[in-house]
Amino acid sequence: MSFTKVEYRGLEVGKVGIKTSNGVIAVGATMLNFVGAGNTFAVSADGTTVDISIAGGGGGGGNSEILKETFNVSGTQTVFNITEGQFSTGFLEVYLNGVKLNQSDFTENPPTQFTLDVAAEAGDVVEIIGFKDRGTNTSINAELTNLNVTGIVTAGQFVGDGSRISGVIGLGTALTVNTDVLGNIFYRNHTLSVGSTVTMDVPNNSDSNVGYTHHSDLAVDDGADFIVADGDDFVADIFGLSPESSAPLGGSGGRVRADNFTNRAGNGAPTFPFGIQLGAGSGINDEENDDGFITIQDVLDVTEDKTIAGSTTSTVTTKRRAVVVAATKSLILGSDCELVINTSGI
Repeated sequence: MSFTKVEYRGLEVGKVGIKTSNGVIAVGATMLNFVGAGNTFAVSADGTTVDISIAGGGGGGGNSEILKETFNVSGTQTVFNITEGQFSTGFLEVYLNGVKLNQSDFTENPPTQFTLDVAAEAGDVVEIIGFKDRGTNTSINAELTNLNVTGIVTAGQFVGDGSRISGVIGLGTALTVNTDVLGNIFYRNHTLSVGSTVTMDVPNNSDSNVGYTHHSDLAVDDGADFIVADGDDFVADIFGLSPESSAPLGGSGGRVRADNFTNRAGNGAPTFPFGIQLGAGSGINDEENDDGFITIQDVLDVTEDKTIAGSTTSTVTTKRRAVVVAATKSLILGSDCELVINTSGI
């Protein structure tokens, strides 16, 4: 490429000027070196200006990000964690007290760490310069472990059910993605398994205190608790899509702890289609369900000293036909309290 003498905007005769949109930035240049493919040159109609378009450049060009960071070493240190950006494999330069280290003097742990073979000492200054490639219109045919994106991701479509995307609640999984009709028909597993104790606590800054799930069954593993925080409500099967299934849930069961249970609308009693089985010491402890039949135990054994009423007038009842107090033990009724046995008259 050659240049002819020009007189333009105050340049001296015989000088070459380099111009941007903000004006002339250099005068008297003797060499212009362009790196990268796709460079184009356009000369204006009067021959006074040459427009140079650069499509791409070498190391650290338009498709990469430059990383710079300085570490002031306060003690013996070999591992350095980068906080100012990221670098790609093979694109990290390390300087120790102003001297550039050979690639063999450190180990890269992209994208945010490197390790010196010989530890830096207190008072040393470690400086780095790195580059990270930015893909442009790139198709990646591989499974990515982590994709770190700063800013907004825009795409014409996202393929998949989104089941592993945190913070997003999906309608379900499409039968066949991107297929007419079937792509708009969804299914979902009906059981939400709780393997370890967890507390559902709706954030205080929320407009609602209701937590919900589209799962119709909550299966709590043995030894685990599903706890609903004080003042919150938990609603299962929010879509009302409970399946009709006779198959029992796996596992040996667990507990759901809450102060109040209501129906889904929050204005009535809940339904227990198979009854309630309660352990000893509970408020109702003499009934159990057996395929629709209710068995009432004959005898209520009192094996420890027990007081069953306060000092106000009250009535205590049991459906059992007899109450047997163990020897040396006592059953104490509060003042003005009445005990009624065999309330069902059986």
